[in-house]
Amino acid sequence: MEETDALKWTRRFMSIAEHIATWSRDPSTKVGAVIVGCGAASKKVIGMGFNGFPRGVDDLPGRYDHRPTKYAMIVHSEANAILDARGHDTTGGCLITTKFPCSSCAKLIIQAGLLSVISPSVDPTNAGDQRWMEDYQISLLMFMEAGLSAYALTESGLVAHNFEAAKI
Repeated sequence: MEETDALKWTRRFMSIAEHIATWSRDPSTKVGAVIVGCGAASKKVIGMGFNGFPRGVDDLPGRYDHRPTKYAMIVHSEANAILDARGHDTTGGCLITTKFPCSSCAKLIIQAGLLSVISPSVDPTNAGDQRWMEDYQISLLMFMEAGLSAYALTESGLVAHNFEAAKI
């Protein structure tokens, strides 16, 4: 089956997010995100970001190695993409990210007026995803209540994330 034009563009934007993720200096987790406008700007990146320390803060390897310090200092890719989109209207746009958003980023995504999130699928059997499952469920719950769509980009196309699993 031939892919739709929209799915081809989604895959292109995910490729951009994957490339942007390589800019992160975090040795354990590299995440990238792009925000795509809606309407006439639907094929235009209006914001992009990767996970890293704030501007001007030293990217010292020891800070990434010490998790409490890393978590206190790091700015997630989604937040950086939203900040990068300043001056553009993000209302109705889509965030495409290489990792499903945490609950802190989910709040920012909602407040930015974005209407959809696309990420890889979450695998509850994967140790990296398992550690964050409760937080992912909170993100899904907030997306559901705020009226956002959340999709996993798979080999076969876009699959809606399971909002039923988010009932808390």
